Amino acid sequence: MFFYRFFKEKGNVFKVYKLHQYSKKIKFLGLFDEEYYLKRYPDVKSSKIDPLDHYLYYGYKEGRNPGQLFDNNFYLRKYPDVKKSGINPLIHYVDKGMKENRVKNKDDDSIKEHIKETNAILDSANALFNTIFLDYELQSKGVLKDLQDLSKLILLFIKKICEKHDISWWLDGGTLLGAVRHGDFIPWDDDMDIAMMREDYHKFISVLYDELEAHNLSDCIRPVFKKRISGDGKKVTGFIQISIMPKIEGRYKVMGRVDIFPFDFLIDYDDIDSFGVSYNRAYSHLKTYLTKGSDLRSLYMGLDVDDVISRHYSELNLSFDRQKYIIPGVEGGFGYHRNINELIVLDSDRFLPLKEISFSGLKCYSPNDADYYLKSIYGDYMSIPKKIATHKRIDTLRDVEDIEERYSYYIKRMEEAL
Repeated sequence: MFFYRFFKEKGNVFKVYKLHQYSKKIKFLGLFDEEYYLKRYPDVKSSKIDPLDHYLYYGYKEGRNPGQLFDNNFYLRKYPDVKKSGINPLIHYVDKGMKENRVKNKDDDSIKEHIKETNAILDSANALFNTIFLDYELQSKGVLKDLQDLSKLILLFIKKICEKHDISWWLDGGTLLGAVRHGDFIPWDDDMDIAMMREDYHKFISVLYDELEAHNLSDCIRPVFKKRISGDGKKVTGFIQISIMPKIEGRYKVMGRVDIFPFDFLIDYDDIDSFGVSYNRAYSHLKTYLTKGSDLRSLYMGLDVDDVISRHYSELNLSFDRQKYIIPGVEGGFGYHRNINELIVLDSDRFLPLKEISFSGLKCYSPNDADYYLKSIYGDYMSIPKKIATHKRIDTLRDVEDIEERYSYYIKRMEEAL
């Protein structure tokens, strides 16, 4: 093969080397099928020329195909510029055509057109959803409304505790997005997210059980120090879930929920990449302590939470006191090239002080520059994304025979406690 190419290229080593590189790529992509080529063109075998060399030097000019995946003549008809150039169409495809998103056969062309048509349909549907959800007043109903109403009552209970104990909090994630974009829940959302700085987060935990007992809600609201494990088992998220989730038909079903996530003050950092590596390393250490359990101590393998937190505070240059930057807690839903959202470092002066925001008629709180915060997480958050994720809790509740009576009972319990 080498000597044949060396002869054909008149001793030009650079051209031989380039052809060698193209050949490797062609074989790697499975675009030349020697068995197919010899069976379809039996004269090649008698020529004593390597089948790939035959195609590269003669076959493409004779309109022969290198295999079933690449249609030589289709490519030249589809792209007159390639035909005009005189370049071997397969070499053009592996060198430039792939990068330019050119198609290599009729089937690929049909698929590409189908994808184009499908995307046009999806774009139209997305535009319609944006019009419906952003330009019309929509009201939830049925089980979804009950779930959202009960979640708001849980939030009111949390709000009451925070006011009593001087604890700061803010709407976070999809709940903040709903407040800004819809003035209410995101239309399909079925829980609520809030966040607290680390000191307030721990303070809230320390008073929670006493407040549940004082409000006669110990048998109603179930706090869970959650360990959420990803499907690949590599990511663990730790946070607090304040839920009403009775056991129905042998399974716990979430009828209302508020998730609470911790945030930390960051003293200083050099750049997001180097800090991100440290952030992930601290997470991997903290992940060691995140185990299943129903209380905070078991969440950290029985270790004192302040001791566990102080370890990664030292590692990440964090502080309980206000600093120049704010970051999501390492056990939460953010990460450097991992987890639900990408790691962000926030300017404290743009984030604080918190300001009031209305959520479904409730007086709540948000970061001072909510637009800055939401753009940091979601980018263009004012448009409904083409792909949305849901918890699908409503599907598990619709089939419960006495679900309306159950909601009436828990809503009444919460209203009486408040």
